[in-house]
Amino acid sequence: MTDAEGQIVWQAKYRAWGAVEKLVVNEVEQNLRFQGQYFDVETGLHYNTFRYYDPEIGRFITQDPIGLAGGFNLYQYASNPSSWVDPWGWMPFWKPLKPDGMGHHPFPRAHANTHGFPELGTKLDSPSWFPNEVDGSDKLHQEFHDAIKKEGVPFNKKFDGTPEELVSKLDKAYQKFPQKGTLKVPRTGQVIAKNVTIGEALSKSIGKSADIKSAGGCG
Repeated sequence: MTDAEGQIVWQAKYRAWGAVEKLVVNEVEQNLRFQGQYFDVETGLHYNTFRYYDPEIGRFITQDPIGLAGGFNLYQYASNPSSWVDPWGWMPFWKPLKPDGMGHHPFPRAHANTHGFPELGTKLDSPSWFPNEVDGSDKLHQEFHDAIKKEGVPFNKKFDGTPEELVSKLDKAYQKFPQKGTLKVPRTGQVIAKNVTIGEALSKSIGKSADIKSAGGCG
């Protein structure tokens, strides 16, 4: 951090998961940490909007507010803090959709389990879309979520419609996006489709879910 004259008034070296390794310059109080986090001096934890984060272990100390809809690990921050952020303590997003990150799940994980698509409800084992062009993909990711919300599909609340209505609203939300990318499974790197729009990726994700169900497994 610098002052109005450009002089460094706060500088620190960090460990991989956000803990301060060493204060190099400490002329002012500065408690901002990872994006969306504020350092609590009394506890040593980071306030992360909806829950507290422990930078020493790289985990939240309370369970995910959206439960298993956010994945099987209820305390996970992110698999890679260099490429992911989680400003609300719900899910990592708004960073560029890089190939080594989580991508964008065409079918919202928060609604997958409750609407008959449990295979699409995990962070790393459900199909994710990665754009061919990384530049500007952070803004594109946000636009996806804004479009979904505009169609009446909430991000962190229950969707009361039927599965068919949910799919229809998602399909409509994605219609205006011509950008193409790759649909793959983040954990394994398995490529499902290349050069597809996010709308096409939604259709293929649902199709893969049906394939998994018919095979009697969870992929």
